[in-house]
Order: sequence, then structure tokens, then C-alpha cells
Amino acid sequence: TLGFAEAENRALAGVEGAFPTTGGLPVALDNFFAALSDLASNPGGQTERVNLIGKANTLGETLEHIRGSVTNVQTGTDKDLAVAVQRVNDILPQIATLNKQIVAGELGGDRANDVRYQRQVLLQQLSRLTGATAQEEDDGQVTVHVQGLLLVGQDQAATLDATTLNASGLRVITYQSPNGIQADATAFITKGEIGGLVAMRDGEVPRVLDRLDQLAKTLVDTVNTQHALGFDLNGNPGGNFFDPIATTAGAAAQVHVASAVVSDPRLIAAAQTAAG
Repeated sequence: TLGFAEAENRALAGVEGAFPTTGGLPVALDNFFAALSDLASNPGGQTERVNLIGKANTLGETLEHIRGSVTNVQTGTDKDLAVAVQRVNDILPQIATLNKQIVAGELGGDRANDVRYQRQVLLQQLSRLTGATAQEEDDGQVTVHVQGLLLVGQDQAATLDATTLNASGLRVITYQSPNGIQADATAFITKGEIGGLVAMRDGEVPRVLDRLDQLAKTLVDTVNTQHALGFDLNGNPGGNFFDPIATTAGAAAQVHVASAVVSDPRLIAAAQTAAG
């Protein structure tokens, strides 16, 4: 439980850092809407139009920066996952070797306390990483499982691999049993540090990204819809204020003022009628 919570805490601290308590997105939104209000008070003002474009672009840059920061948290969590998997691979064969040593050392009836202690330390580390459980057999060896997958049996150990990437470019945990059977174990290890890393990488962090993208796309769609109801300084109906965004995924990195508006602030449709 502690291993899971520590992995969760590291990821969420990274996400929290992308949303500072001062500045950041709230200020960028406030400045954008304040610039809209200033233009509404003086619809023909060139200064107000240029200022609105600047604040809108700053808002887009802020959204893109935040999205990049949260994406970096996901990437960093994925790298941490590879490190944790390697630690598991270092531990498993050691436990299998110690199993063998305990059996050999206790044949005469003595208890191999030093070797048992070494194994216990490794088992605790493994549990913290994966939530694995160990069952001691009559001969002193332990059999180790995680969610039904055999990790150690007698003097044989399984291996995990995190070099394969999925369609999103993130690591897949491949399990290979002591007898060579392979399976995708990404969804099986739900506890310990690895379980926490997977839960954050594939669950919580993507949810934050999705909500940020939804905010960005809704902002762009709503502003464009409203802008189309007005008229520009040439007496023409408003076009798009922002470049349209086709899909929600990745929208927070695509908030840009339309190039035509940037080139000619007169195209901002701040008038209620064609007469101005």
C-alpha cells in the first residue's frame, strides 16, 4: 500500500506543479476575458483589438505549456516504471537462489537464519514494488505470486520486460514465467509501486489531459460561435476568431488565434450590426 501511495504521490505532485496557485491558467483566462470586456466597451478601438489578440495568444500558449507539463509527468512515470521493473528482475533470481541455499543449509536440521533474513528483506522489497505475496513451503522455500502469476517457484524465477511499447508509445509489462510462457501483465500488477505507476500513467494523468483538452476545445468552439454572430469593422459577418479544432484529443496544444485575424485586427467581429 505504501509503495502504491508513494508512486501516486510523485505523479500527482507533478500534475499539481503544472497548475500553480498563482498565475497560470486562471490569470490567462481572466486576462483574455478582461480584454474582451475592454473591446466591448470600445468596439472600434484598434488598441483593444491588438490587446485581445495578444491575450488570446497568451492563453493558448499557457494551455499548451500546461499540457506539455502534464504530458511530461506521464512520460516520467513511464520511465519510473521501467526502473521499477528492472528492480523486480534483479530481486526475483536472488530469491530463487536463496531458496536453494536454504534447502541445502537446513538439510541437517539447522535453521539458515542469515539466508532467511536476506530473503525476507528481498521479499519485502518485492512486495513494495508489486504487492506480491509469498507462501513458505514445508522445505523452507517460498513460492511467490502476484495476482495469480508465479514469480518464484523453488529455485526458478520469472522475468518481467518493459521494452515493448504500446500504440501510445508507453511501456507494456511483459511477463515470462519460469517455464517460458509469456503474457501481457500490465493490467495484472495493480498493487505496489508498479501498480501505482500504471494507475497514474494510464488513468489519472490521462484524465487530467482529457479535461484540459475539453476545456480548450469548448473555449475555441464557443468563442468562434459567438464571434460568428457579430460583424467586423468592414461590416462583414465574423469568421473564426480561433483556428477551429477538429477533435478534443490534444486540443490544449492547438489554441491559436486565426492567422487572418492576427494579420488584420479589423476582422474581429465586435459589432452587433453591420452598421457598426
